[in-house]
Amino acid sequence: IKLELVEEGIKKAYYYQLENLKIPKPEKWDGLWLVVIFDIPEEKKIARDVLRNKLKQLGFVQLQKSVFVLPYPCKKEIDVIRKTYQIWPYVTYMLVQEIDKQEKLLNQFNL
Repeated sequence: IKLELVEEGIKKAYYYQLENLKIPKPEKWDGLWLVVIFDIPEEKKIARDVLRNKLKQLGFVQLQKSVFVLPYPCKKEIDVIRKTYQIWPYVTYMLVQEIDKQEKLLNQFNL
């Protein structure tokens, strides 16, 4: 037997996955920061607002209006958000070793 989700079912599966997203905190920090930047057009304002709120809910710290940082790996979680709200081309994530004003971030994340 082969089951296949239709497009509406796929969307619902992504929304369910999005609601249950959690980013596990590793036992030891690898020294890399995950930085998410985005420039989402005005016609997708709702998706932009949801992304911003979801990043905060997941524990990201906002560095600028469209720049968020977290010291834990979470590529899969960001991909779920990008797919769910169809904002893939507007959202970029980077792994970086050093951030200006890093001391404040280290304190915020208790690292």
